[in-house]
Amino acid sequence: MQKKLKSNIWKYFLLILTNRRNYVPILALYFLTLPNTTARQIGLYIGIGWFAGFLLEIPSGYLSDKWGHKKTLILAKFSLLLSTLFFIFGNSLPYFIIGSSLIAFGFAFTSGTSGAFLHNTLIGLKKEKDYGEIKGKIRAKASLISAGMILLLPLLTKISLIMPIQNIFNF
Repeated sequence: MQKKLKSNIWKYFLLILTNRRNYVPILALYFLTLPNTTARQIGLYIGIGWFAGFLLEIPSGYLSDKWGHKKTLILAKFSLLLSTLFFIFGNSLPYFIIGSSLIAFGFAFTSGTSGAFLHNTLIGLKKEKDYGEIKGKIRAKASLISAGMILLLPLLTKISLIMPIQNIFNF
């Protein structure tokens, strides 16, 4: 049981690393490259997504407690991966609205659940007093790797504009 709980620590690290929100400005630039796309449409895509996230934030905590943190995080990650497909292969307003809503769903269901997942893991390992320190170290490492990926973006966009979006979403 201890080994299974300890494996939750690296799973939490991967979750934090892959749930970075640094790509939203890049996503807006990607939308601008699509034919016949206006800044107003981009605002609509992103606005609908954020509104969906706002509506999902409260029920996400309830459902996370009811379904279990691990299952909820898996569902959230699946939603984020599915949103990637809508953004990469979509070619019209409905695809991008669905993609934005799926991102919002993923973020809403990750926001409080990820911390609860780590906290429950540390309680099981009898290290709950180290929660702040462990969470801080994990977030710092994820931020460092994310910064490196952001530095790679200019190089990747010279190869393909879609490649950085695929790499950020699917790291």
